[in-house]
Amino acid sequence: MMINISQSEIFDNDHERELSGKITSTFCPLNLETTYKDNLGSYGNMFDIKTYQTIELFGMDIYTDLTKEVFYEIYTKPVSFNETESKLSGWELLKAGAVKGNGVGKGTPIRDFIGGNMIIEGGKTASFYVTLNTTDLRYRNVQSDIKFIQTGDRFIHNEDLQILVGVSVGEYPLAETTTLFGRRGWSGALHYKADRPCPKPTFSPTTSNPPSIFITKQPTISPTSRPDLKTLAGTDCLQNRALLTTYDGGTGAYGSMFTVTAKEEPISITSLSFHTDYSEGNVTAIVYNKGGDFVGYENNYSAWRKISKSTLKGSGDGHGSRIEPDNFEPVLLFPHETSSFYITLTTADIRYSRDDNVILGSPVASNRFLVINAGVGLADYPFASEFFIYSPRIFNGMVHFETGTSCFPEQNVTYIFNINHPLDIGEPELLKFVANRVEEVARMLVLSDTKLQLLQLEHDMAINAASAKKRIGVCPKRNYKYLCTPVDITLSLRHGTTLSSGRLKYIWLSLYKNITRDITSFFDIHYVGYLPVETSLKVLLHSESHARKMANDTTEAFQTAAADFLQDKLIEQNIAVLEIEVTQQSVTGSNRRLQTDDGSYIHTSSLEITSSILGEYRPPPEKDFSGIIEDAIDSDMHDFEEAIRRSDEFFEIYNSIEANVIVPHNLVVAHAPSRRKRTSNSTTMTLTIILAVAITGFLLLVVGFYYYKKKSKEQEKFNDTFFQESSVLKEGKRGIASLFFPSAAHSTIIGTICDDNISAVQWTNNERRAITFKDDPRKKWDEDNFNKDYGDDEDYEIMDAHVTHASSSASNHHSPHYSDFNPNEPPYF
Repeated sequence: MMINISQSEIFDNDHERELSGKITSTFCPLNLETTYKDNLGSYGNMFDIKTYQTIELFGMDIYTDLTKEVFYEIYTKPVSFNETESKLSGWELLKAGAVKGNGVGKGTPIRDFIGGNMIIEGGKTASFYVTLNTTDLRYRNVQSDIKFIQTGDRFIHNEDLQILVGVSVGEYPLAETTTLFGRRGWSGALHYKADRPCPKPTFSPTTSNPPSIFITKQPTISPTSRPDLKTLAGTDCLQNRALLTTYDGGTGAYGSMFTVTAKEEPISITSLSFHTDYSEGNVTAIVYNKGGDFVGYENNYSAWRKISKSTLKGSGDGHGSRIEPDNFEPVLLFPHETSSFYITLTTADIRYSRDDNVILGSPVASNRFLVINAGVGLADYPFASEFFIYSPRIFNGMVHFETGTSCFPEQNVTYIFNINHPLDIGEPELLKFVANRVEEVARMLVLSDTKLQLLQLEHDMAINAASAKKRIGVCPKRNYKYLCTPVDITLSLRHGTTLSSGRLKYIWLSLYKNITRDITSFFDIHYVGYLPVETSLKVLLHSESHARKMANDTTEAFQTAAADFLQDKLIEQNIAVLEIEVTQQSVTGSNRRLQTDDGSYIHTSSLEITSSILGEYRPPPEKDFSGIIEDAIDSDMHDFEEAIRRSDEFFEIYNSIEANVIVPHNLVVAHAPSRRKRTSNSTTMTLTIILAVAITGFLLLVVGFYYYKKKSKEQEKFNDTFFQESSVLKEGKRGIASLFFPSAAHSTIIGTICDDNISAVQWTNNERRAITFKDDPRKKWDEDNFNKDYGDDEDYEIMDAHVTHASSSASNHHSPHYSDFNPNEPPYF
């Protein structure tokens, strides 16, 4: 019945059979033990193992709490078991027999498999079914330890292999009707040999707390004994990525301890960004790591390995402070592997969060590569006793890691700033800080912006790193307490072949305000770099035959030809064309008939191609991108047409080509606004001007009102000197508005009347006093004309008047007679 899996199922060549002998003869035995802290029992267990490297399995320990003889059976197959199928077909017997159990807390060894040792190649999966003929096989319900764990998740692991969460079997013998119970952890141990030296024994034993069920008892292996990420990923290219939990804070102390779990791909943890509210100076951060979960090892210093110690300036509340990768020893995680991290400061300035809805070990952040789980906070340094460990707590910060990827093209985006900074901040410190901030903000944008997340998922966009250097030149400093440093910050990006480098650059240039806004919270800065510009181009191709749409290769040729033509034309304008992309094609006029010169008719049709044009430009001066594109094509339409025709034979069927630029909104390049940390004086100046205008206006109103009252009193005195009942004087009334708006007067002032009481008073054309006809201004005035109605006032022109002292009676009024009247001489009494 027995099939030797090492020869028949896993390996099928002579080299692998030869490897078996080498492992047996030269390498020392190892083991991976799960747990004997059982909480359930039944007939059997099914579970999978996955190997990281080739192993030779020569034994197994099973667990029963009995100390008498039990009958066991062990089966295997070279693939994962199916938790929905409870039948024995497909399983091969590895060992069966009777054995005396070792009782509670101890494994019962099974050796000498049928057909010899079992070899499993690295990266392979094998499954096992262990059963007794009674309900005395003990195991653990792991859901009681981690709420969200599932069947198939990693249960126990070391550097050679991992044992996954399996199921329990509620019947013997196995039948199609047998019930399987998920999320069960097998209790026992695997004994094997691997292609690595035996660990050296220590000179003095160390004691520690009992390990949790998720911790192997194997000693920590030096990272140099593990394969590197490029080997595991099968590529020479790596992508830098990051996963953020939160920067909400809320509480804090000395340190934060948490676990991370890789998903389906191997990853390498390369750095951490942590949250500290201290920004006045430097902090010292120390990072420790251990394989597996930290539960039971929170205050056991000997179980941890120091992987980083660095001194850096804290970024303050709400910001990440990143440990430089050069000061961080990478930690490699295999698929589904869990590793613990403990970051502590030498002062109680680290921040983390508390959430009563989160349980210890549950996920608090995840992406398709990595899961960050809830941990604990430690209120002492370097490690804390159980009285100063607070659980659960959420690590605040980013886990920076690498993944394998295909070797895609890279694109650099440069942001240019003039940065005013205090004198005590040197150039190296400034450049390092702003580069870290730009990279941190860029990664947070990817995590929070849905469009960037889509680029990451669909086009494999990733951020490599950010670097900063001082730009040649000078910039204006704010005052004598500050220095101004011109800085170029380059963000390195990686992307798949489905996304053009030009479009990726355009997208990230469009985010310059987000980048600027973050640095503004630290320094007084002004963005003086490149800005994105965009317009649209519509090209119409006319043909005497049937027009048709372009295929993919022709479309690419068209885009390249148009971009090359425009780039040559715009090089003197200091504008770069990043991409031309065809967005729409439509065939029009397929039934149109045109008459030729000889009177015949031909059928014509046209292909209309609409394209977006993306570019970059660094002001000043401001330029109209759409207008420049239009001028470039119009000024040399023949060359543009030839460039399109030469790009692909597809265009030979078209007789003529037209091109028009479609001007979208907001395409004129504008200067980037200055962004300052402190409020500008311009606001204060504006308020001062507004206040001064208001005060001046109020004073003018007061003066005008006073003047109006004064003139009103003078007019009253004037009225008293004339016949109030007479129609001789019809005074034109004026309101206060006439002081500021002369057109508001009832009539036009054209003369003067004098009397004994006032030296001179102006009078208007509404008065019918001394008048003459317009057609003869020298005609004498007649006493009889005094009370005659001459019709409309506008038919007459008042020349002047001479009035003697008037009494209160109309009979005392005397009207002078004039002959040979000279309007240039003033009248006299």
